[in-house]
Amino acid sequence: MHNRYLSPRQKFFAEIVTFSLPTTLAVYRFDLSVQQSIIAILLIVVAAGVVKYIVVYSPRVKFEEVRRTSFLDHHLELVIADYERRFDPDYDIRVNVMRTQKRRQLSHDDGGLSVDSEQFLKIAYCAGGGEHCDISAYDGGGTDETATEWCVDPSPANGSCGRAYVANEPRVAGRDPSQTEWRHETTDRQDRATKVVNSVLSVPVRKPSSEKPVAVLNLDAAVPLEETNFDEDTVQTTVQEEYADQIGTLL
Repeated sequence: MHNRYLSPRQKFFAEIVTFSLPTTLAVYRFDLSVQQSIIAILLIVVAAGVVKYIVVYSPRVKFEEVRRTSFLDHHLELVIADYERRFDPDYDIRVNVMRTQKRRQLSHDDGGLSVDSEQFLKIAYCAGGGEHCDISAYDGGGTDETATEWCVDPSPANGSCGRAYVANEPRVAGRDPSQTEWRHETTDRQDRATKVVNSVLSVPVRKPSSEKPVAVLNLDAAVPLEETNFDEDTVQTTVQEEYADQIGTLL
């Protein structure tokens, strides 16, 4: 029998609820009015939640993310080694996993205030080799590649990573090394951040229990697309089943 997995956030709220029950009973033992009791309970629960968030929850989440990042960065190095063993490319490849993030902001128009929502992909884990070394250490002309956002909603989706996420299937893209722009709805910042890249294979990453992507696995290289095997069905199937699906179990 498998124990149900609880995320840190679920554990946080469960612990607050567990704390609140005996606290509520204790407050009602005092000779307070209903209004005073409710206010006292709310103050105690909020104070406990704030303290627990600062002292326990936030450090725990940061620690787990640091541990996950270290593990997945190393795992991606193994992905590169396995890919090179299977396909023996005569070019260096880099690998990264982009995770989805959301941003909401208030906007004002003639109709009044509204909340705009944006969903984008951003590099969370990466590894690479060759003359450009790690993605995290590579500076794309003053534009940090790991800080670059790739929009998936609202449309149009940016780049092959955005298109792979929205279509929920592999996508490839390439450009001539003499070109500075990609053809697939990219921004100037994205073009500059990826100036070392001339071919890319993007594959959706899904959790085992869901068909909806939660991330995108990208393999890229400095050589043109026609010099890679990224557009071969065998390669895309291998990357999906052997690499992306495994990463989905780790996220």
